[in-house]
Amino acid sequence: MPPRRRPPPWEMKSGIEEEMIEDDPDPTILWSTPGRTIQLRNGGLVAKWGVGVTEDERAALEYGRKKLGLPFPRVHDYESPDPRYACIWMDQIEGRTLEEVWPNMDEDQKKNIATQLRDILARMRSHQSDTGRIESCNGGPVRDLRYIKDYIGGPFPDETSFNDFLLNLYDTTPIELNIIVNDDNEIQALVDLEYGGWYPEYWEYVRFMNHAGGKYSADWKRYAGYIFSDQYHDELHAYRALRDYRSP
Repeated sequence: MPPRRRPPPWEMKSGIEEEMIEDDPDPTILWSTPGRTIQLRNGGLVAKWGVGVTEDERAALEYGRKKLGLPFPRVHDYESPDPRYACIWMDQIEGRTLEEVWPNMDEDQKKNIATQLRDILARMRSHQSDTGRIESCNGGPVRDLRYIKDYIGGPFPDETSFNDFLLNLYDTTPIELNIIVNDDNEIQALVDLEYGGWYPEYWEYVRFMNHAGGKYSADWKRYAGYIFSDQYHDELHAYRALRDYRSP
């Protein structure tokens, strides 16, 4: 029996009104890596599909946009025709990534971006999960990406259990590639929420400071004090020590 053919994303659109999307055999590739791609389709929708695209990301996008009023893309559909991969259909966000415009910003403009992110994080933290657990926005396990591997665990009843999970192993984190801004340097959207969920308060800061980032990462991290109302230096040092101790 020949191997099962992986359907292209334009064949994975059941549940979306046909008039919203025209079949497009030659889509614009926005981003691609082995096993995963993000495409701009005719009709103005973006299809993110491949290995590691999860229901948790769809849940994070919808929860943040609908319940918190956060600048997340609107989800139109989610398809998972095979357990190994899935596709999320969402709105295209006009603008450029923060990484593209960052080197041309002056000090005041960079501080303004950081302040906008601080307000977004405050809105995120204003809501607790209904269960009080550390969990994904879908109520399932959480994930931690280290190097090139996902570590999955939980849900956890409390922070102690979550920290034990980190120890035994050895994201809503704002990074410049995942922030879309307009020509007035106003944040239009945060994208790529596959690690979104309910985490301890220190988690965003630790992941922000630990992220390798792009070519302007060092300068970007200088604005952590404007983005985060509290900084968790002890937790950051502990996380880095565990990461280095357990590194491949």
